[in-house]
Amino acid sequence: MDVGSRPAALGGGGRTHWAQASGREKIHVYVDLVTCPAAAVGPLTGATTVGRGLCNQPGILTLGFARLVSGWNSSDIDGTKANLVRGVTYNRQRFRSHINNRHWLREPQPNSSAQGQARMLKWIKIGLGLTFLFVLAFVYKRSLLPDHVVSHEPSPEPFLKEEDDLSIIFVETTEDLKIPPLASCSVESAARAYPNRSIRFFIKGLKNNTLQDLNSKSAAFALLSRMKNVFLLPFPMETVFQETPLRQWYHKVNPAQEMYWLHVSSDASRLALVWEYGGIYMDTDVISIRPISLKNFLTAEAPEVSGSAIFGFSRHHWFIWDCMEDFVANYKGDVWGYQGPTLLTRMFKALCSVTDFHIVEDISCKNISFLQPERFYPIPYTQWKDYFRVWEKSPNFNNSYSLHLWNFMNKEHESVVAGSNTLVENLFKTYCPTTYKVLIQDSEDSGPQAVK
Repeated sequence: MDVGSRPAALGGGGRTHWAQASGREKIHVYVDLVTCPAAAVGPLTGATTVGRGLCNQPGILTLGFARLVSGWNSSDIDGTKANLVRGVTYNRQRFRSHINNRHWLREPQPNSSAQGQARMLKWIKIGLGLTFLFVLAFVYKRSLLPDHVVSHEPSPEPFLKEEDDLSIIFVETTEDLKIPPLASCSVESAARAYPNRSIRFFIKGLKNNTLQDLNSKSAAFALLSRMKNVFLLPFPMETVFQETPLRQWYHKVNPAQEMYWLHVSSDASRLALVWEYGGIYMDTDVISIRPISLKNFLTAEAPEVSGSAIFGFSRHHWFIWDCMEDFVANYKGDVWGYQGPTLLTRMFKALCSVTDFHIVEDISCKNISFLQPERFYPIPYTQWKDYFRVWEKSPNFNNSYSLHLWNFMNKEHESVVAGSNTLVENLFKTYCPTTYKVLIQDSEDSGPQAVK
């Protein structure tokens, strides 16, 4: 019915609707009507009232909804309609309480289907908004990275502490930012031989803000950066020496007056890095062919002579500290190898008696292993050219962990040549295949690639 209209009379069952404006709201009263004798019809009186029945029959009449507003009373509906409600007068508080505890008086609910659709639409909009923000943030973050699959930014803290002594350490002490094929092969082969270890390549010329640019310009930087366990890091030499005995020596020495500065600074750096991190140090002319599980070891390059191209110790090991103290106390930078292989040899001999090795047996003393030459130097430095010749039958190196290629001896700049079938080419193809493909086979320079 329209607002203000009234039913003609009470009669057969059905639903009658009154709408009455009162105060600031519109009042809607829905009444389920039933057949009732005329005698039962009487005036609707009293303040806000709720009936319990019609024709004195409790539960027959149901009021669908009545909103209480200021100024509303029963006369707003129609005093002449019927004796629809009987007897009980409520104030607002009691009326609300009565509604909450009676099933026969219910507020009509909105269309549940429409309400559900509206709620679903709301959550869809929220979900789409969050998804858009996530995608936008992801795209922005990716835009900051180089155009290769995985990139490792140089850490602003070049020394990421590792307590598990699992690092494999390489270091470049010159300012040269070119990574030659042999150095790339050394790092890649280590990453493959030690997939669960961090391969940390410290490069003196590298700065925190230059790696992205180098990745776009250097194939070697790009391919090493893609390897998940390889980290290319800046190498601030002075910082490395700060909390070691080498600090005093570093501030005192004059590099310009040193005959072998690149070599002695490299000797000092490898000691400091192994002290700081723990793990295995390797020169960048060492190709790894299988992992070694020992923690504290030196490697013999000849009977009774320790090499310094490969050695490993746990973090903060007393032997490395003693070596750094001797490095400073007995420094002779003008004597070739005195701060490297000779230092390690004399320090170990001061602890243990070193004799010739028998077959493939290693020596152990003071919980330090001294590994016989076959482990890392199966081809001695006097025969370094054997790596660059074609072998009728390639050696298997079954007793070796890594191979030192003696790059310092390569004054003639012997090269790795694709298709030459030399021993070094076959080692590249087997133990650093990515380096071989990118830097040897696919090189823009059609000429042979120098090893160094």
